[in-house]
Amino acid sequence: MLKLETKYEKNSTDLVEMLEGHVYINGAHLSVFTYIIDGVLIDTSSETLLDGFTNWIKNYKVDQVFITHNHEDHTGGAAWIDKNLCIPIYIHPMSVEVCKDLEQTPTYRQITWGRRGAFNAQPFSKQMTSQKYTWEIIETPGHTRDHLSFYCVEEKILFSGDLFVLAHTKAILSTENMQDTLASLRKVLTYDFEEVYCCHAGYLKNGREMLQEKIRYLEQLQEESKVLYNQKLPIADITQKLFPKKYAIEDFSNGEWASTHIIRSLIKDTPTKSS
Repeated sequence: MLKLETKYEKNSTDLVEMLEGHVYINGAHLSVFTYIIDGVLIDTSSETLLDGFTNWIKNYKVDQVFITHNHEDHTGGAAWIDKNLCIPIYIHPMSVEVCKDLEQTPTYRQITWGRRGAFNAQPFSKQMTSQKYTWEIIETPGHTRDHLSFYCVEEKILFSGDLFVLAHTKAILSTENMQDTLASLRKVLTYDFEEVYCCHAGYLKNGREMLQEKIRYLEQLQEESKVLYNQKLPIADITQKLFPKKYAIEDFSNGEWASTHIIRSLIKDTPTKSS
């Protein structure tokens, strides 16, 4: 039996107001964070959490919206904002036209997060400004091709979208590219920050350290995968060896999320050694 419940919690740091949305489905617990800082709303939660999101946002003066990437758990409230608040919404240039149409997603994702309605967005510049701050818009592909992270220059904090999520990732979407994720993690670490605001892990006071840990984990996993691949092991066997546990999301998503996608993307373009 499929059971879906939602709720939200309000929180804040000295600089940032946070809305933490929770989705409970068949015993699984998923969270997604939305942030407000200096009149900037970062991401717009999901359609399944829309009531809590709209009640929360009405308490703040928001001037503009920054979207990290075009997934339904980050853009679910964008259509409501476009219709009701009349403020600019910014997204990666490659997603501006895509967002003008209703998002097409698999059924399991619609059940969990709902569907992203059509909305009008503008492309980011490389640098943006808010009331008091300057923002560097950083291209950080990997989770998606259009993924962006936002660096607040004056406060030296990073909003990382879905670049981090977990230090030790166990399953990813079939469309993700972990080699790009590694490059993006290294890229953001060239900026001066310690604190990170992640859209699923929340506020990370030691964010820089956590991102470095994710790099170490992925580099080790890549090295082990390539060694096994050069021993002529099939990808399925490599996955079984490095990820012996099968995660529930694999069945729930009909394989769209799986550990094998991590291995496949980490060894992509790796030539096998001849016998």
